[in-house]
Amino acid sequence: MSNAVLGRHIPLIVKKLADSKNIIRQEAVKCLLGINEIMRSGPKKDNNFIALILPYLNNSSNWHIREELLNLLISCFLSSQDQNDFDCYQIMDSILQLFRDTKEKIRNLALEAIAAFASIGDRNKIMEVMF
Repeated sequence: MSNAVLGRHIPLIVKKLADSKNIIRQEAVKCLLGINEIMRSGPKKDNNFIALILPYLNNSSNWHIREELLNLLISCFLSSQDQNDFDCYQIMDSILQLFRDTKEKIRNLALEAIAAFASIGDRNKIMEVMF
């Protein structure tokens, strides 16, 4: 299955992250992690998984979606060995916006996501983006 075909399923799976049943949310997370792995194994230029999920991170009114997507980002960062795999400005901008979230859990996860992102690369680059 090509990355473009997989990318078309992401919006439907992200909506399942808002389900009231934990099992449904867990399976949606497994699907998204699987899609990420498939996209990472393909050509680097075609791996736009993070770019496909970032819009839902800040535009979702459901805190479960924001929580699970932050956890997913942290997992992606920690499974990567190179910060250059990601668009630092786009990611940091999306995560920093979550510091104004009404849920404390989301604010804490945003901080953890920044720490995970900093752990895989140049901290000076992150400082440059943040300030």
